[in-house]
Amino acid sequence: MSLFLTDTCFWTHVKDLYDSLKYDLRPILNEFRWGTTKAIQEEIKARKMDSFFHAEQGFLVPVSDAEIMIMRRKMPTIEELDYEDQTLIVAAIRENGTILTDDGALYLECQSSGLDAMHLPHFCLRMAKVGIMGKNEVYQMLKHWDQTSRFAARFI
Repeated sequence: MSLFLTDTCFWTHVKDLYDSLKYDLRPILNEFRWGTTKAIQEEIKARKMDSFFHAEQGFLVPVSDAEIMIMRRKMPTIEELDYEDQTLIVAAIRENGTILTDDGALYLECQSSGLDAMHLPHFCLRMAKVGIMGKNEVYQMLKHWDQTSRFAARFI
């Protein structure tokens, strides 16, 4: 099974769902192999979300500065991304993982580089398709995102 690599923006939106609609996606994520990098964990802590984000339930994928430098030479466009996102790209390539991100720039970089990536709405739709999440729950989430302009319905 592939590893889902999560970024800060993804977790921000997961927390928003919990705060706004009381839908907790953490148990669903815990059914899968998921993880992140130390840089992402530090960013989550800086945003004071570490009480919601339980790092110990996921994998910590180590990424060295040397690996990032090598990847920058192979994929110069990743230099446009922040360091945290660069660590996710390195981890995704090495671990053959799928990046779960709501960061538009990171998502576009993944698409242009041929890396697997999903936004939170697409992840939820996929979970509904395979029967892990209820269709009504996902409909409520989609409605919420459209009403709050988090994600436009036409985008999804």
